[in-house]
Amino acid sequence: MWNFKSRYEYGAFSLHDCYVTGVVNNDANIELHFSDGYWISETNRQNLHEKTLRTDASCLMLLNANNEDAFFRGEKLCWNVFCSNINAGQWRFECNVAHYKDDKFVIQGWLSMGDHANQPYPELCLWFAHQGLIYHWNAIREDRAW
Repeated sequence: MWNFKSRYEYGAFSLHDCYVTGVVNNDANIELHFSDGYWISETNRQNLHEKTLRTDASCLMLLNANNEDAFFRGEKLCWNVFCSNINAGQWRFECNVAHYKDDKFVIQGWLSMGDHANQPYPELCLWFAHQGLIYHWNAIREDRAW
Protein backbone atom coordinates (compact mmCIF):
# COMPACT_ATOMS: atom_id res chain seq x y z
CA MET A 1 0.00 0.00 0.00
CA TRP A 2 2.88 2.41 0.74
CA ASN A 3 5.91 2.98 -1.50
CA PHE A 4 8.25 4.30 1.21
CA LYS A 5 8.76 3.85 4.91
CA SER A 6 11.19 5.11 7.48
CA ARG A 7 11.68 4.53 11.17
CA TYR A 8 11.72 7.55 13.42
CA GLU A 9 14.89 9.62 13.25
CA TYR A 10 15.22 12.84 15.21
CA GLY A 11 14.40 15.81 12.97
CA ALA A 12 13.59 13.70 9.89
CA PHE A 13 9.81 14.38 10.00
CA SER A 14 7.45 17.05 11.28
CA LEU A 15 3.71 16.88 11.93
CA HIS A 16 3.40 20.67 12.35
CA ASP A 17 0.24 22.02 10.67
CA CYS A 18 -0.71 18.50 9.51
CA TYR A 19 -4.22 17.10 10.04
CA VAL A 20 -4.98 13.63 11.36
CA THR A 21 -7.81 12.52 9.05
CA GLY A 22 -8.09 8.88 10.07
CA VAL A 23 -7.22 6.57 12.93
CA VAL A 24 -6.94 2.79 12.62
CA ASN A 25 -6.46 0.47 15.57
CA ASN A 26 -4.77 -2.42 13.76
CA ASP A 27 -4.01 -5.37 16.06
CA ALA A 28 -1.45 -3.97 18.49
CA ASN A 29 -0.59 -1.00 16.28
CA ILE A 30 -2.19 2.42 15.95
CA GLU A 31 -2.15 4.13 12.55
CA LEU A 32 -2.60 7.89 12.26
CA HIS A 33 -3.51 8.84 8.68
CA PHE A 34 -2.78 12.21 7.10
CA SER A 35 -4.65 12.61 3.79
CA ASP A 36 -2.66 15.77 3.02
CA GLY A 37 0.66 14.31 4.19
CA TYR A 38 3.28 15.45 6.66
CA TRP A 39 6.70 17.11 6.37
CA ILE A 40 9.85 15.21 5.48
CA SER A 41 13.00 17.20 6.18
CA GLU A 42 16.07 17.63 4.05
CA THR A 43 17.99 15.56 6.66
CA ASN A 44 15.93 12.46 5.85
CA ARG A 45 17.99 10.10 3.68
CA GLN A 46 14.98 9.34 1.49
CA ASN A 47 14.44 13.01 0.64
CA LEU A 48 16.83 13.82 -2.21
CA HIS A 49 15.55 17.37 -2.75
CA GLU A 50 17.71 19.24 -0.18
CA LYS A 51 14.70 21.04 1.33
CA THR A 52 11.81 20.17 3.63
CA LEU A 53 8.83 19.06 1.57
CA ARG A 54 5.34 17.69 2.16
CA THR A 55 4.50 14.08 1.37
CA ASP A 56 1.28 13.02 -0.30
CA ALA A 57 -1.22 10.95 1.72
CA SER A 58 0.68 9.26 4.50
CA CYS A 59 0.49 7.24 7.68
CA LEU A 60 2.34 7.21 10.99
CA MET A 61 2.29 3.76 12.57
CA LEU A 62 2.90 3.37 16.29
CA LEU A 63 4.08 -0.19 16.88
CA ASN A 64 2.68 -2.19 19.81
CA ALA A 65 1.01 0.99 20.93
CA ASN A 66 -1.75 2.01 23.21
CA ASN A 67 -3.33 5.35 23.76
CA GLU A 68 -2.56 6.21 27.35
CA ASP A 69 -4.49 9.44 27.59
CA ALA A 70 -6.20 12.15 25.61
CA PHE A 71 -6.89 15.46 27.30
CA PHE A 72 -9.20 18.11 25.90
CA ARG A 73 -9.98 21.30 27.82
CA GLY A 74 -8.32 19.73 30.84
CA GLU A 75 -10.69 16.75 30.79
CA LYS A 76 -9.92 13.20 29.73
CA LEU A 77 -11.33 12.40 26.28
CA CYS A 78 -12.45 8.86 25.40
CA TRP A 79 -10.11 7.42 22.75
CA ASN A 80 -12.94 5.60 20.93
CA VAL A 81 -14.98 8.81 20.73
CA PHE A 82 -11.97 10.64 19.29
CA CYS A 83 -11.33 7.89 16.68
CA SER A 84 -14.95 7.58 15.55
CA ASN A 85 -15.41 11.34 15.14
CA ILE A 86 -12.10 11.79 13.27
CA ASN A 87 -12.89 8.84 10.98
CA ALA A 88 -16.42 10.16 10.30
CA GLY A 89 -15.03 13.57 9.36
CA GLN A 90 -16.94 15.27 12.18
CA TRP A 91 -13.78 16.41 13.95
CA ARG A 92 -10.42 17.68 12.70
CA PHE A 93 -7.18 17.42 14.64
CA GLU A 94 -4.37 19.74 13.58
CA CYS A 95 -0.97 18.77 14.97
CA ASN A 96 1.05 21.60 16.42
CA VAL A 97 4.02 19.85 17.97
CA ALA A 98 5.10 16.25 18.61
CA HIS A 99 7.35 15.15 21.47
CA TYR A 100 9.35 11.92 21.38
CA LYS A 101 11.00 10.36 24.41
CA ASP A 102 12.02 6.73 24.67
CA ASP A 103 8.78 4.75 24.39
CA LYS A 104 6.47 7.77 24.74
CA PHE A 105 4.98 9.87 21.98
CA VAL A 106 2.90 12.98 22.62
CA ILE A 107 1.06 15.09 20.04
CA GLN A 108 -0.27 18.49 20.98
CA GLY A 109 -2.63 20.26 18.65
CA TRP A 110 -6.02 21.81 18.03
CA LEU A 111 -9.30 19.93 17.89
CA SER A 112 -12.14 21.38 15.81
CA MET A 113 -15.62 19.91 16.06
CA GLY A 114 -18.75 19.79 13.90
CA ASP A 115 -20.10 23.08 12.53
CA HIS A 116 -17.14 24.91 14.04
CA ALA A 117 -14.58 22.82 12.15
CA ASN A 118 -12.68 25.91 10.98
CA GLN A 119 -12.49 27.44 14.45
CA PRO A 120 -9.80 25.89 16.63
CA TYR A 121 -10.76 24.85 20.11
CA PRO A 122 -8.36 24.66 23.03
CA GLU A 123 -5.46 22.35 22.78
CA LEU A 124 -5.82 18.57 22.67
CA CYS A 125 -2.97 16.42 23.91
CA LEU A 126 -2.64 12.75 22.89
CA TRP A 127 -0.26 10.47 24.84
CA PHE A 128 0.91 7.11 23.49
CA ALA A 129 3.15 4.32 24.73
CA HIS A 130 4.79 2.44 21.84
CA GLN A 131 7.70 0.26 20.77
CA GLY A 132 8.58 2.14 17.61
CA LEU A 133 7.36 4.64 15.03
CA ILE A 134 7.24 4.01 11.29
CA TYR A 135 6.38 6.74 8.78
CA HIS A 136 4.75 5.59 5.50
CA TRP A 137 4.13 7.60 2.32
CA ASN A 138 3.91 7.16 -1.45
CA ALA A 139 5.62 10.27 -2.84
CA ILE A 140 7.30 13.51 -1.84
CA ARG A 141 5.62 16.59 -3.28
CA GLU A 142 8.27 18.89 -4.77
CA ASP A 143 5.58 21.56 -5.25
CA ARG A 144 4.87 21.74 -1.48
CA ALA A 145 7.94 23.19 0.24
CA TRP A 146 8.07 24.27 3.90
